[in-house]
Amino acid sequence: MNRRTPIDFEPRDIGAFLKKIEHDRDQELAQIDLRRKSEVRRILGNAYKESHRIHKQAAQQLRARRRLERDRYLAGVRADLRRRRWKVLTRVQQRAADVVWRRLLRAWLDPDRQWTWCRMWLDAALQLAEPEQPLEICLGRGIRREVQTQIETTVSAYGRRWRLALDRELGPGLVIRWQDSMLDGRLRSQCPDVAETLLQRIARVLHNPNHDEPA
Repeated sequence: MNRRTPIDFEPRDIGAFLKKIEHDRDQELAQIDLRRKSEVRRILGNAYKESHRIHKQAAQQLRARRRLERDRYLAGVRADLRRRRWKVLTRVQQRAADVVWRRLLRAWLDPDRQWTWCRMWLDAALQLAEPEQPLEICLGRGIRREVQTQIETTVSAYGRRWRLALDRELGPGLVIRWQDSMLDGRLRSQCPDVAETLLQRIARVLHNPNHDEPA
């Protein structure tokens, strides 16, 4: 009985089949290699991007940390300068106030300047008080007799009622009262205003070393 195999290959068919298998294999290997290269490029690209991001983040953090350190340092320097400036300011202010006080006292001892001081306060009182309101004039320590006489003569010339008293405890200067009002012309009472003016001028100089104060 002549029996044939289900599949009968010719020798040439086997060779072609093997070549097709090799071709398919080579194509698949090529595709795998392409996918590998693509994946490698993707991984390297992501790694580069991540490295760049980390480097940029680290650089930003470093700059932020340096900026913070610089700001802290500058804040400390400014605070120290403010403390030093304030110490200088108060020391110079006190010295200047002492100098002004001594000059005021010397001026008070001069008859002409003493009269100028008293006349200034007396004129203010004569302008502010009503004509029918009597003036009570209290003269402080160091008042000159000739100045007292000039005050009496001036008030009398206005035809005003007045009363004059001497008070050695009052200190240099004078106080003028009428009804519920008062003018305080004591030298010591003017010192806070003088000190405040000095403080403002000294502060401007300290804040601006190139500022030239008027003489």
